[in-house]
Amino acid sequence: MAGAGAGGACRVVSWNIAFSGPQRAALQGAFLRSLQPDLVIIQELNPGSSSVVSDTAGLDWFKYSLDRSFIGVSQGRRRAAAVGGRGVHLLGILPQLLALPLPEKVLAVRVAVGDVEFAAIGYHAPPGVSWGYWKVEQALAFLDWLNDIEIPAILGADANTPEIDHPDFAKSRTHWHTGSRKLAGLPGDDLLWGLARTHRLIDAYRLWLEAHPHEFARIRSAHPSGPLAASHWTGKRRLSPGTPRRFDSIWVSPEIAVEGVTYRQEALEFSDHAAVVADLRLGAGM
Repeated sequence: MAGAGAGGACRVVSWNIAFSGPQRAALQGAFLRSLQPDLVIIQELNPGSSSVVSDTAGLDWFKYSLDRSFIGVSQGRRRAAAVGGRGVHLLGILPQLLALPLPEKVLAVRVAVGDVEFAAIGYHAPPGVSWGYWKVEQALAFLDWLNDIEIPAILGADANTPEIDHPDFAKSRTHWHTGSRKLAGLPGDDLLWGLARTHRLIDAYRLWLEAHPHEFARIRSAHPSGPLAASHWTGKRRLSPGTPRRFDSIWVSPEIAVEGVTYRQEALEFSDHAAVVADLRLGAGM
């Protein structure tokens, strides 16, 4: 693929790198570099390994949410969100969501490919099994912020959901969907990730599958109840491989064309999540 800016082309990689120390972070950075990304969106960054990831990935710039210089949240062992670029111009940090239950799990920057400006956002949902309804509160606060953005956006996320990634989107379910008994009438995170979503971003992989019906039919035949792809396995045990989930995804504004999306499971050698790679084209519908 041509580099960033060539006809509005932009390769985006979104990856949860599992809070890796410097030694494994160096391997992760080298793997990222091999994918030739223009934009990298990271979840679960270990702040102590940030420079290792950036340097070995060959990035021009790299921003992360626990950089004390702009977010002011104590690092501790918190897992940061991060965005970096190579050939993509960084224009600035967008106002951060410091009022979130876990603000370090989100980072948003303003960038440009050629003369097209857009928001690049990293999002890591707190697991509901340990954080309970905070997972939904985080999603709904982020949703309000997302709907205030007036420029196109690319969102790379480890959403820790859906529970059901059905080929028919209407049959998909998040773990904390509106109407579930455990929510007792409260809204759910399907307002961010499900059919009931109230923002304009679209799952890039579903867009690509809609444009490639033969591949969509193959996946539907092999996995009639989903998932559409596997990026993480829950409930893994020594004698059990666990349940495949598509927790990781890239979402785009309607103005952004999707030319390809792949789930790179070779990334599992360096993390417990596959990397999501999306070839996008910006500017055509803007």
